[in-house]
Amino acid sequence: MKLMEDTDAKPVLKRIHEGLYQVYKKQGKPEIALEYLDTLMTLNDQIQREESQTRLEILQIHIELEKAE
Repeated sequence: MKLMEDTDAKPVLKRIHEGLYQVYKKQGKPEIALEYLDTLMTLNDQIQREESQTRLEILQIHIELEKAE
């Protein structure tokens, strides 16, 4: 899914997949629900990884700025 590569779209896609997972789960369609849950978990992992990377980069910048002072 090309949209999954767009960082800004991931939180929206996560909510969509979570909703579809819940719908199919309630409808008694576990196979379809599982597909959406799998994508939901992948998106969640990607979002967390990207947020961690961003925090790490910010910390590295702060360290470099402190060294420069």
